[in-house]
Amino acid sequence: MLSAGNLSEKQSKRHNEESGLAARATPYLLCSSKFDFEIYRLRFELVPVDPVILPRDNKANVIRGAFGTIFKQLCCGSVCQSCRDCPLRAGCAYADIFEPSPPPDSCRLSANQDIPRPFVFRPPPDSKTRYGAGESFSFELLLFGKAAKYLAYFVVAFRELTERGFGIGRARCKLRSIMIQERSKAWSQLYSDADQCVRRAAPSSTVWELMSRATHRAEKITVEFVTPTELKCDGHSVPVPEFHHLMKRLRDRISAIGCFYGNASLDIDFIGFGQRAETVRRIDCQTTWFDRRRLSTRTGQRHSIGGFVGRFQFEGDLSEFMPFIYVGEWIHVGKHAVWGNGQYHIADLT
Repeated sequence: MLSAGNLSEKQSKRHNEESGLAARATPYLLCSSKFDFEIYRLRFELVPVDPVILPRDNKANVIRGAFGTIFKQLCCGSVCQSCRDCPLRAGCAYADIFEPSPPPDSCRLSANQDIPRPFVFRPPPDSKTRYGAGESFSFELLLFGKAAKYLAYFVVAFRELTERGFGIGRARCKLRSIMIQERSKAWSQLYSDADQCVRRAAPSSTVWELMSRATHRAEKITVEFVTPTELKCDGHSVPVPEFHHLMKRLRDRISAIGCFYGNASLDIDFIGFGQRAETVRRIDCQTTWFDRRRLSTRTGQRHSIGGFVGRFQFEGDLSEFMPFIYVGEWIHVGKHAVWGNGQYHIADLT
């Protein structure tokens, strides 16, 4: 997982020394409207032509893997074997979405290739493993920032994927519709198999809009993690995290997505932010650890994609951190977010 905070910590420390720590005086107004990126929330409805069989726990992994294969074939054909060495990668949709790297003139972590992908798959929420012919099911896709310019590619790739088939036995489906959530929270149609037209899409929300919801002082919060979540500290997994573990990972993920897909820098005191997060106490938790694994079709190796689920209750001065928590409900947090891991919602706030 990329930590965009390393370089930013030094820059923000110097900035805050010169500005007299002005940001700390108004902790929940951490950034200006210049730091922003759009978020698109899409819902794909599929109707099986043949019975579709998917693993109970790793549906998003199967969907994402099959989609990535089709996406690469559509964009690159059989000519390109490696994005890293391709002379056309600068204008390649597949490279931008699935194998992104910092631009040559990037001032942040240009040597680090593992930057976050600008999307998240949310699998069907049920525990079913079989969908019969004609039994529709849906999943969600969230796109961040500049990734939205490739929305038509996503539609074409998924239509091609459903026609070829996926899952165990490569069952065929029909892409019945794609819906997009509007700012009013209502859903409108973006695509229908009836006319096969892709309509113009407006963002479901923006980071600035989400951060602006933090307008009151909060001292106690209950957060419920609904999909396996793995947070790391100093390279090690934290099975029962404290509040600061969550906030540091949220800070870095939001900063990185904004930097690489929104052309904006999160201008905060990274070190001070983490230190203040350590003053918020965990007062209760009810969690379970799920040990899940995935098989890489590229390497043939199995990788852990497990994590904890359950509720945490934290207490302290939360005002500075609420903007990030609101954003995290949309973009997820921790490892393997692209497969839907790290999804949570605020269960209670006082």
